[in-house]
Amino acid sequence: MNKGIYIAASASVASERKFDIVANNLANKETVGYKRDDLAFTSLLPLTTKRYMPSFSKESTNAWPYPYNESQVRYVDLGRPFTDYEMGKLIPTDNPLDLALLGDGFFSVATPDGPRYTKSGNFTIDTQGRIVTQEGFPVLGVQGEINVRTPSLGSMDLRNLIISPEGRVFAESEEQDAYIELDQINLVRFDDPQRLVKEPGTYFRYEGAPEAIRPAMETQVGQGYLESSNVDVLRTMVTMIDLLRGYEAYQKAVQAFDGIDGTAIEKVARVG
Repeated sequence: MNKGIYIAASASVASERKFDIVANNLANKETVGYKRDDLAFTSLLPLTTKRYMPSFSKESTNAWPYPYNESQVRYVDLGRPFTDYEMGKLIPTDNPLDLALLGDGFFSVATPDGPRYTKSGNFTIDTQGRIVTQEGFPVLGVQGEINVRTPSLGSMDLRNLIISPEGRVFAESEEQDAYIELDQINLVRFDDPQRLVKEPGTYFRYEGAPEAIRPAMETQVGQGYLESSNVDVLRTMVTMIDLLRGYEAYQKAVQAFDGIDGTAIEKVARVG
């Protein structure tokens, strides 16, 4: 079989996989705190005994036995997807529970599966008086869950909730007729952000060493703001068009190589 068909097929699979990632970015352009994903292509040099190319399941690379040994033939391989943590635009909301992070820090939240991290700061108050995410996960402070309805505070007007740039949470006490500090939001950063793994919603789990999770001392909190996604809609749509055109070209190349093989087989049969 003409080796060109494998080259075109590998490029076709890689383009399809990247198109899925880009389309997901576009679908999340309005998601607060969303960070876009990307996928890099690399060249793959087949070995003389076992050769590798992208699998057609879109999941990983699998062993593939090729009937030829030309070591200079290169295929398109799928690199590991990566996340772009560039900051999105700040959107003013005037909601005291909307928080945006200026810097490389993340909010820490408690989930049934353990601590998770997010850039999405559109929080609310649950029935227990805790600051929680839209999914109901408690936002963690340095001392644990942050409760803004303690007995000493009485009935609280959220307009009197103040969160400083350092993440310190203050609330007005009816008994003391003064603001008291409740806690400080636990903001963290990571030595290697690419060890963060995306989970449903805008949550991440960290697969690196625990000691690589550090306090985000230089990150500031913007109260009354939300961070938009960092998806550039125009650039994303242009990328999708380029990928579609490339995919169509690779498919035509596969068909052309297949036609060449078919013609060669017919000629050999006639000679025989």
